Amino acid sequence: MKGQVFAYEYEIKRAIHSLEFLIDLINLGTDIIILEEFEIEHFVEFSIGFQAEYWYLKYQLIKNEKIRLSNEYQALLNEKGINIIWLNLTDEKSFLLKCIDGSWRISFATQANKVYNFFIQQGFI
Repeated sequence: MKGQVFAYEYEIKRAIHSLEFLIDLINLGTDIIILEEFEIEHFVEFSIGFQAEYWYLKYQLIKNEKIRLSNEYQALLNEKGINIIWLNLTDEKSFLLKCIDGSWRISFATQANKVYNFFIQQGFI
């Protein structure tokens, strides 16, 4: 995945201060995998559940370099007011969503897929 180049790349237009949109992607049957690093800061104090899931995921990323997200991470996915600094999300075949220093970009292998359609319908791109 690291060296893969996608044909279609877009800048995300909307501010993202929650990972709540990932619930909808997971419910569409999309694999969501965090790659390499996940770094956030808070605008407000984090909930205890969020802190526990966040630090568990950070540990797993150090250990395995990737982790599959699922609906079991409800505290993480539903937390509001987070400032995402660094995050790479992928399904390892059709898209790569990157946040680098708060700047979001998404790239797709093809525009004919459900993830592309989701990002268009939700006004992200």
